[in-house]
Amino acid sequence: MQLVERQLQTAINNIVEWSNKSGFTISAQKTIGIHFCKWPLHPDPELFLSGVPIRFQDNYQFLGIVFDKSLTFLPHIAILRKRCLRSLNILRTLSNTSWGADRSCLIRVYRSIIRSLIDYGSVVYGSARPSCLKRLDYVYHQDLRLCLGAFRTSPIPSLYAEAFEQSLSSRRDKLSLSYYFRILSNDNHPLRGTLLNDNNNRLFNACP
Repeated sequence: MQLVERQLQTAINNIVEWSNKSGFTISAQKTIGIHFCKWPLHPDPELFLSGVPIRFQDNYQFLGIVFDKSLTFLPHIAILRKRCLRSLNILRTLSNTSWGADRSCLIRVYRSIIRSLIDYGSVVYGSARPSCLKRLDYVYHQDLRLCLGAFRTSPIPSLYAEAFEQSLSSRRDKLSLSYYFRILSNDNHPLRGTLLNDNNNRLFNACP
């Protein structure tokens, strides 16, 4: 941990020096640190930004994704599920049997409002446990039933076939592969060297 503290503090000092020269100000009060560690064996490092100690939290939302210190993404999935359930009320209103929209319009609304929320950041939070990711399946299947006007007892594969939709696990794999090939197509992408590094093959084979 002492080595980590020295390296991080050096990097922070370099950032502060660059910001002072370029006229960019970094607020120490708005700066949050997260100590990513699966086992609580090490204390949080003591880091300072312009002499002010950096506060450490167990989780924090960055670019719309909630990162927790164990990288389980449980807080993010819980928040995402609540947001999708709130958006589900829109489909309930529009799917009224007497004056509601037809199937194609409901599916368009679902894809633009709810599926877009689930897709955002799926490349990152898709590494969570399958039991945690299944919490989103309930919302997903409820959406399809409302769009199709299906019964609660309708088989899930038939919902996928009628709506021309994939399962969430298959869609996450598809988005991850698309992102992977997008990285490989750009020679200047910052993650290209990481993906093409042969040293990671041993780690991936041990825990795919």
